[in-house]
Amino acid sequence: MRGQAVHHRVLAGLVLGAFALLLVRCAWVSDDAFITLRTVDNALHGLGLRWNPAERVQSYTHPLWMLLLLVAHAVSGEPYYGTLVLCGITSLAAMGALWLGVARSPAAALAASVPLLGSKAFVDFGTSGLENPLTHLLLALVVLSALRGGDRPADLFRTALLTALAMLVRLDLVLLFAPVLAVHAARSPRTRAHLGALIVGFAPLVAWEAFAFVYYGSLVPNTAYAKLGTGIPRSEMIAQGFTYLVHAARYDRVTLWVLACGVVPLATVREPAVRALLGGALAYVLYVVWIGGDFMAGRFLTAPMFAASLAISRVDAGPWVAGLAAALPTALAALSPNAPMWSGADYVKIPAWEGIVDERGYYHHGAGLWSSKRPMSHAFAREGRQARRAGRHTEFRAAVGYFGYYAGPQVHIVDPLGLNDPLLSRIPARYTPSWRVGHYRRELPRRYDPGNDVPPEDSELAALYARVRHITRGPLLDLSRLTDAASLQLFGPAIDPWRWRFPEVVVRAEHESSLLGPVDARGTVVHVSPPRVLHPTITADPGQHVQVLYARDHRVLATHAVDATGEPQALPESPAGTELVFVFPQNRGQRVNLRALDLGPEDP
Repeated sequence: MRGQAVHHRVLAGLVLGAFALLLVRCAWVSDDAFITLRTVDNALHGLGLRWNPAERVQSYTHPLWMLLLLVAHAVSGEPYYGTLVLCGITSLAAMGALWLGVARSPAAALAASVPLLGSKAFVDFGTSGLENPLTHLLLALVVLSALRGGDRPADLFRTALLTALAMLVRLDLVLLFAPVLAVHAARSPRTRAHLGALIVGFAPLVAWEAFAFVYYGSLVPNTAYAKLGTGIPRSEMIAQGFTYLVHAARYDRVTLWVLACGVVPLATVREPAVRALLGGALAYVLYVVWIGGDFMAGRFLTAPMFAASLAISRVDAGPWVAGLAAALPTALAALSPNAPMWSGADYVKIPAWEGIVDERGYYHHGAGLWSSKRPMSHAFAREGRQARRAGRHTEFRAAVGYFGYYAGPQVHIVDPLGLNDPLLSRIPARYTPSWRVGHYRRELPRRYDPGNDVPPEDSELAALYARVRHITRGPLLDLSRLTDAASLQLFGPAIDPWRWRFPEVVVRAEHESSLLGPVDARGTVVHVSPPRVLHPTITADPGQHVQVLYARDHRVLATHAVDATGEPQALPESPAGTELVFVFPQNRGQRVNLRALDLGPEDP
């Protein structure tokens, strides 16, 4: 037994050493991480947990990770190396927990962990400054807690606490962690002590939500409004979500390999906690598809992938089976030029595809540990330093992480994507058929300058700005402020979403001839009278790409893409009660020549 333990530790040391080398070789800090680091820097300088010192806005999605970054920044005195060290320690701790805590045997640990070294997503986001390493560590710990079980209230408290901490990393991680907690709770005695332990375990989450509501006036991050309240049709989001998986299949096959191998423990391991973990992983992948994936290739796949690896480590595998399970994905990674083992200072990024990018490849020449001339030599950081020298002013720009941190607190920065602005995040994103996942641009209101406290010219938005200003800048414990925050949280902004989702669009009558001709990015809209089921045909110049939307009651009912042939083309039947038909060019910056649009006869 002692010899086996030594053998286990030696193998663990070798794998952890290889993982550490890959992390160092591919180390970088992302632009999005510096969004959180600007808040951290403001807090350390006594300006509060704020993006812009003038207003209390939660521009980060991961409160617990933010607090760890705050400690790392305070200890190191700078944002870059402290973040890398924190990421490296947390990533290695997660892998160590798999080897020395969760795995059934050295062979099972080998089969589970070695494929992770070939996953581009797992290694890329093992640093990056984002919350992935902490998610992986908490996953390993909650599985370990559930496997050890125990029917004492303290045992259930431990699993509940880890689940609550995971939700403090990202609220949507509840999908991944809750099934494991549910299994542990179901196997525990139903006593008052156990119920109390379950409730007390969630105390950190409740405490944070209370703080967030009082301080920020919201129970969810500002980014949730910016990224979930876009108004983009769900069918388009789901299609983009599947595209996210296809991208992984094209450029990071090991990640999908590990996810697919999750069916092995599902069929062979009888432990309820492991089955619950895999159920949570499946739910999380479906959720990622539901929200359209992400623009960062692989970022949202590392958590369910690590969950699958933890489950694989519980399979009772012999050494030959384990060796084969480790060798196959390693060979698969070796055949890919994008694999971590081949990523050095001269790494060439994967080209962007369908709005999904190789985020480390995009930034590593200016923010990579080995590939940049010095830490944070990226152009966005240089522009931020230049903006700092310009003194107090307002900047409207996207890609605000590096820029925002180095611009400093005197520059009030408004992101048109709404990530850090409490007004823009509550305006629906401007619809364009070529929308990019994770980048939902708002129409900037005229005269709007929150840095100088200038409200929008539009009266409807000016009223919303007054409410938002009261919540984010008013006295912290003012009862009317908290009441206004609760009202906005529950009922949303009282604005007409269509004016901002489809700005500058002229609504035309059904038989108006002027709707024909060139259609630019603003699109054209036909009002259907009376509302009904349509059987339309459309004619446009050959080779042009057209997007058609059916809508009713401020809701998009269906969308259809058409590759024009120059001849009349039948569109799918519209849902009942269609009252608006939108026509757009599919590609940004292009026009289509609409020759004819026949909506079909009225229903009898």
